[in-house]
Amino acid sequence: MRSRYSAFCTGHVDYLIATHHPSKQNRNEREQLHNNNKSSHRINLLVIKNIKVQKQDIKARVEFVAAYQLIPSHLVTATSEQTAQSPDAISQLHENSRFVREQ
Repeated sequence: MRSRYSAFCTGHVDYLIATHHPSKQNRNEREQLHNNNKSSHRINLLVIKNIKVQKQDIKARVEFVAAYQLIPSHLVTATSEQTAQSPDAISQLHENSRFVREQ
């Protein structure tokens, strides 16, 4: 989880795609990740819970909260969805994610 968060912070889209399970990817993922990275600034990551589902650490669930702030629209071309929020507002993504170690 922390490596993916770091990749979001530094704009490593290839890593984000490589570490996102193929069954959850969409065909516009590269463009969406790139646009998301240009239009927001990551503030912090709080890992709330890490639950190992299998003894061999092959599967896990991670509950986390990631805080971010939108970059003002005059500095980046924003979509209508992004402009719905005030650029000064700090938002949070609270998620329970499943992780699977493959290869």
